[in-house]
Amino acid sequence: MPIGSSEDLAKLAVVTAVLVVGLGAWVAMIYYSFRTVACLKAEVRLWRDAPAWNPFNHILRTAHLTEQGLKHRRRLIAAALTFVSFALIALGVAVLLPAVQ
Repeated sequence: MPIGSSEDLAKLAVVTAVLVVGLGAWVAMIYYSFRTVACLKAEVRLWRDAPAWNPFNHILRTAHLTEQGLKHRRRLIAAALTFVSFALIALGVAVLLPAVQ
């Protein structure tokens, strides 16, 4: 098969799409994790009230978050599921593409 054939370009397009969406989901996870922690209720202290003294553990406690924080938490969970899904797809593509040749 010559280099640059349409099959190679199709495989490259699939791999590129998977990587771009996975990277976007990873960036979204980072963004929404910080946004979620930034939206704590007024009576909750960032460091002292954090489970195990880690501010990111507030993400696990819905009682600590405002409505905006809960919205960011839902988006964080969606981004995390998207990242894991596309990571598994990337692994599948990496395993299956060499077998196709």
